Amino acid sequence: MNESRSASTAQVSPNIARLGRERFLERQLVAGDASLTDPIAAQIAALEIAHADPARWLAEVNDGYKTINLMPDGSGQRGRRERTLNDHGNKLAYEAVRRELLAPRVYRRTNYRSR
Repeated sequence: MNESRSASTAQVSPNIARLGRERFLERQLVAGDASLTDPIAAQIAALEIAHADPARWLAEVNDGYKTINLMPDGSGQRGRRERTLNDHGNKLAYEAVRRELLAPRVYRRTNYRSR
């Protein structure tokens, strides 16, 4: 962890020295070209989460658990259905993180106020 911090600090320090702290922070906060390259856009478009309808998904999950709760406890089918719902939820969570890592963050100065 310390090695990665010192490496990133080493890369940033010359820019801070060259621009000055205020101008460096200003550049970090101003949105640049937030467009995605074609390969990155294609990767994001291929994710199920990119075409999310959270209200529909939540309704499906609620219906799924209602169905599971109606099944007898000793039923192997109940366990399989729970695993299927959990696996799908885990897949969507993974995709959400992946999308966040692939897409650039857009920062606006108005989101950050001097203290």
